[in-house]
Amino acid sequence: MKTLSPLVLIAFAVGCHGGESPTGGASIVDSAGVVIVTNSIDGTIAEWSIDPDPIVRVGGEREEPGQQLYRVVGAVRLSDGRLAVANAGSVEIYYYDPAGEFVGAVGGRGGGPGEFDWLDWIAKLAGDTIVAYDSSQRRVSWFDDQGELARSVTVRAGAEVTWPSPVGVFGDGSLLVRQYISPGDYSGLHHWEFRLLRYDASADSMAPLGRFRGEDSFHVRVGRGVANHGVPFGRSTALGVADMLFYVAHNDRFEIRFYDTKGALRRIVRRVQPLVPVTDELVRRFREASLERVPREEERRRLESVLDEVPIPETVPAFGPAYYRGSPNVRVDELGNLWVLEYRWQLDEATSWSVFDEDGLAVAKLTLPAGYQPLHIGRDHMVLLTHDELDVESVQAHRILKG
Repeated sequence: MKTLSPLVLIAFAVGCHGGESPTGGASIVDSAGVVIVTNSIDGTIAEWSIDPDPIVRVGGEREEPGQQLYRVVGAVRLSDGRLAVANAGSVEIYYYDPAGEFVGAVGGRGGGPGEFDWLDWIAKLAGDTIVAYDSSQRRVSWFDDQGELARSVTVRAGAEVTWPSPVGVFGDGSLLVRQYISPGDYSGLHHWEFRLLRYDASADSMAPLGRFRGEDSFHVRVGRGVANHGVPFGRSTALGVADMLFYVAHNDRFEIRFYDTKGALRRIVRRVQPLVPVTDELVRRFREASLERVPREEERRRLESVLDEVPIPETVPAFGPAYYRGSPNVRVDELGNLWVLEYRWQLDEATSWSVFDEDGLAVAKLTLPAGYQPLHIGRDHMVLLTHDELDVESVQAHRILKG
């Protein structure tokens, strides 16, 4: 177990006596080697914001080569100010200088070294190494700080692991891999489950890390097939890697669990809060908004029939869905801070993020304007994806103003 910082020791002492910690009311206990941090919601924390003027901006209406972005699935800012943007529309990683000028691309469609058939995500590792994942070829590729291919591995499948899906890379280069478990019966309400595995850096050997609950779904038979639908206000699970730990966050309650690379639970970060009930008015608004997004009458009628059948939870999730426009909504920044999205079911609303320090203590809240999607959170900045009224994409980095 790691040594607690002086701030944690203060919070522990105050919390045990029923008082309020410097970050707004928290208790910390050690239970058989597992550090459990419980935050209250009535304390005072800082209000952070982003500088409205971006440090750098790429894409948008610009017509120069490399500035037309389509289906951006990730972006990071390197230590020298350059941007690397995963543009899935062209299955390339675009590189830009600190001023936002396009300087080159790597990848492209193909099966050769450094090429992609599909581009799922990118992440930044130590030394400005970029790691990218291609789910079609089950291949993970590492590019050095100059965009040169350093190595690539193919994640092998087998009798027990039929379609492994890497979701992150540990600090030592090993992979966190998810394998969904078949539900068997595909009718009605189902709670998906998945296994997590750790593959070594060469992807030649693997070790199980545990079995976890995934998202809720509602299955409807259509002819000989099955259509999967999300559950209104249903639960989901966010995953991620923080150096040599991984975290699992199922939003039936406000709790994020951190495990080591052997699957042992090491830390739990909680926030005590009442769950918000799902009212008839909330269901009505959700139903209307869902049907408005379906253009064809036949598809609307089919969706209506599903919404008539699907069970509605009694409360909304404790925090945001696992993914917002494809990006994870529980993440760890380059300083080790934990960021958790407050629950939103309408995608056109502003989003609020709760921030916890590396010891799990609540320290701040940051609200982003509607339509701003975080792709990467650095030491003092956020890389954000936005869409204009014509759905044209742009990527921009903004400084985080920490009150």
